[in-house]
Amino acid sequence: MDIYCTNCQKTVGKVAAEKIPAGRQASVACPLCGEKILVGREFTPGPAVQGSDAVLAAPSTQSPGLLCPAEEDPEKILPPNFGPSTASSHIPNCDFSAMAVFREAWRNTTGFKGPVWGSVLLVMAAMIGINIVTVIIQAIMGNSPSSIALGMAVQITANIAVAPVTAGYLMIALKHIQGKPVTYRMTFAYFSNFLPLICASFLMMLMITVGLLLLIVPGIYLIFSYLLVMPLIIEKGMSPWQAMEASRKAIHRCWFKVFWLQLLLGFTLIGSALLLGIGLIWTIPMCLLAAAILYREIFGAGNGPEPMAG
Repeated sequence: MDIYCTNCQKTVGKVAAEKIPAGRQASVACPLCGEKILVGREFTPGPAVQGSDAVLAAPSTQSPGLLCPAEEDPEKILPPNFGPSTASSHIPNCDFSAMAVFREAWRNTTGFKGPVWGSVLLVMAAMIGINIVTVIIQAIMGNSPSSIALGMAVQITANIAVAPVTAGYLMIALKHIQGKPVTYRMTFAYFSNFLPLICASFLMMLMITVGLLLLIVPGIYLIFSYLLVMPLIIEKGMSPWQAMEASRKAIHRCWFKVFWLQLLLGFTLIGSALLLGIGLIWTIPMCLLAAAILYREIFGAGNGPEPMAG
């Protein structure tokens, strides 16, 4: 029996009909959008028919939890793997146009440039400050092995700290295209996912590097296939490897569409940079919005955890 979410308009899982007693219902959160789905079998009186299979998929307005008597445990009724990992096996939506995504991203730059560039300026100021302090300390220490080690440690730490901020850019872009208000502070609201984001960044870099060494083409394939890893970790609660595989398998079905979209965005960035860099004020936020729209088109509308605006 399929579990269908009317909010996502997708089948998000399956459950054996015999797992749900006739006339009983259970509620479960959709792994894609978080809405509550009622799952049940209608009871039909009669000796020959014990119950007809039905999925009541309208989002529930009642409190979470099982809607049948307390002794029925939803974990005994619903499949044990129904949850965040289910999103990795759902059928991705590839019915989108690269040009349509491009145009929508451009339209949505209004009201989004401020939050993006506000956080970019803060990050740049922090990086400049850290580098200045590092240079001063190295000058005091002299050209010693410990001075060189300090410089390398600072650079590695800075690169690691960027991952949650990069994920924050994508998450505020996702919220912006949903019509939700965003601020520059929200970019820094995802450090609670620091460890999985760092692990994912390391694994992606490793896999892409290996792919580039293997005749280059596998690396290029993975560069585009891993575009949606970070929002999957934050919004769907996936592990780094689950998110990498979910992103790869989903984009694999529409890889050339994603490739042409990124190519179009790349030429747009280059063109805007040639105009004294002024055009980047619009095109960099536009690229973030395009990634968010791509995520929405493939994995459905996002309703992930709300960041603290600060």
